[in-house]
Amino acid sequence: MAVVIVYIVFLPIQSLWTQGSSEDLILALVNESRYFIEWTVPDMVKADDIDRACELVDLVRLLTRWLFHWDDIWTDAEQKQSASAQISYWLQRVLEISRTEPESLSA
Repeated sequence: MAVVIVYIVFLPIQSLWTQGSSEDLILALVNESRYFIEWTVPDMVKADDIDRACELVDLVRLLTRWLFHWDDIWTDAEQKQSASAQISYWLQRVLEISRTEPESLSA
């Protein structure tokens, strides 16, 4: 259920990004997505859903890199296009994660 919340929070980023919407709004959603993932991952680890939790940690790492290089990404068309492709990939992946059952490593 918590992964669904991550998807719901992450979804507007793609929509706003492709529309070229407010930089400040997208930046706020990137931060909020990080917080929701950080809130979700510990429960996944407790449920022995390590592989999927690691994937979400990779997403947080990507979002954090974006924050450190935000001005470059936002002003460079090539980097912005690359980020848009990454958003599309991760949105699909988070949806897939939310639809699958956890696989316990102890099974």
